[in-house]
Amino acid sequence: MGLLPQSGINAATNASFIGGNISGFFTEAVDFVSVFAGDVGFDTDTVTLLGFDEFDNLVASDTFAALAAQTLSISGAGITRFEINQSGGIIIDDFTFNPAPVNPASTPEPASVLGLLAFGAMGASSMLKHK
Repeated sequence: MGLLPQSGINAATNASFIGGNISGFFTEAVDFVSVFAGDVGFDTDTVTLLGFDEFDNLVASDTFAALAAQTLSISGAGITRFEINQSGGIIIDDFTFNPAPVNPASTPEPASVLGLLAFGAMGASSMLKHK
């Protein structure tokens, strides 16, 4: 095998040429996954990154077949599981992901609530004066 490409001191490697897949789960859904994968060898590596939702539906995928390592990235709402499918021995590095944005329940601002109360009080006192 040639030099192991990596951008830093931490990298995971599958040194056997048997191949195999890597998979994992996220504790909370993400909307983006990226990984640098492959090797600098004498063989063409085929690497695929897959992202699945909580119901095991495929959300997104990216693949390459090349001699040199490359970055794979996927994006989509609700990714809870990933797979890296590969042939041959590869390394992975720079595994990154983004938490999916959470849509919080809409709550009024405190100042707007006070304004509504004041406006209501003025309306009530106006009604009392007309009686």
